[in-house]
Amino acid sequence: MSCLRTLLSVLALTLGIPLLGQAGIYGVLTYEISNNEVTITECNGNEVPGHPGMRTPIAHLEIPVTIEGLPVTTVGAEAFHYYCAIESISIPAGVTNVPEGAFAFINGLTNFAVDPNNSALSTIDNVLFNKDRSVLIAYPHRKQGEQYVIPEGVRIIGFGGLAATSYLNSISIPNSVTNI
Repeated sequence: MSCLRTLLSVLALTLGIPLLGQAGIYGVLTYEISNNEVTITECNGNEVPGHPGMRTPIAHLEIPVTIEGLPVTTVGAEAFHYYCAIESISIPAGVTNVPEGAFAFINGLTNFAVDPNNSALSTIDNVLFNKDRSVLIAYPHRKQGEQYVIPEGVRIIGFGGLAATSYLNSISIPNSVTNI
């Protein structure tokens, strides 16, 4: 079935026919295809036998550049929400749409890495921001350190951006922040 889907996708791309509503699984990621672009909709992982809801740990998750020959451009809202077993996540240059909350409450997360050629996202000290660093998207839940100073210029702390951090005792918020 996967070969047939790939063949049909290539044929549609060749003929310029937009792909709509196609969905699938790529490793631990569930995705949808719309307008010849891929959106990651969920991270599934494998459940630990005898422990419903608990998933096997993933040391490092690299969001793919392409799936089925199409660019991965979006991480869906809550795609990784509450996934508790990822230590680090790498985001490629082509993933430019990450809504607030997409990475909220990932209990094992220690860092984000973003391709420096990404036009929409960036990191400062393993914390995920939009490119101009005006929006703090996500602070890794298990990032070491008891205090965090939000950089001057950040205007928005996104939904879940600082949620359930394990080690923080103190957060300094600059006057530039207008929306939490």
